[in-house]
Amino acid sequence: MSRSRRWTGWVALAALLVPVVLSVAAWVVLSRKASDAEESVAADRAALDAATAQTLSWASVDYRKIDDFVSRVEQGATGPFLQQFKQSEQPLRRLIQQNRSVQVPTIPKDGAALLERRGSEARVLIVMDADVTNRSTSTPQPRQYRLQVTVTRVGGRWLTSNLEFVDATA
Repeated sequence: MSRSRRWTGWVALAALLVPVVLSVAAWVVLSRKASDAEESVAADRAALDAATAQTLSWASVDYRKIDDFVSRVEQGATGPFLQQFKQSEQPLRRLIQQNRSVQVPTIPKDGAALLERRGSEARVLIVMDADVTNRSTSTPQPRQYRLQVTVTRVGGRWLTSNLEFVDATA
């Protein structure tokens, strides 16, 4: 076999292999990007779900079940929010019990939206309605809240690290 025939054979083989190798490389890169995007969407959903559930736990108050309330909030809290809650726990217990407070919250469909997520921290805007009864009301009184909730991923769980009221008129 002559040199030019060998050379032609190598060129033909390369012409066949190069597109295959490039296609496989492109597939690997696109698969990784798709997997990363799916993981990101899943993390967004987990943060949003956690913020929603923990906000409902924080807002679900019943003076007859105060220990359950405190336990639920503390289990879903971390950082500054947990510290603030623990510092105000005793006065809050007294206030809830003295006023015989009951609050039943609901978050309407599409009442929670992820504002941003950066790594292990996410901010969520929550619109919440609640019916409140206490010593001064004979029938449930409607309330509406707008909250910005920050959740932080700790040990594989998203926990509330900050909760603040948002002025809807601002």
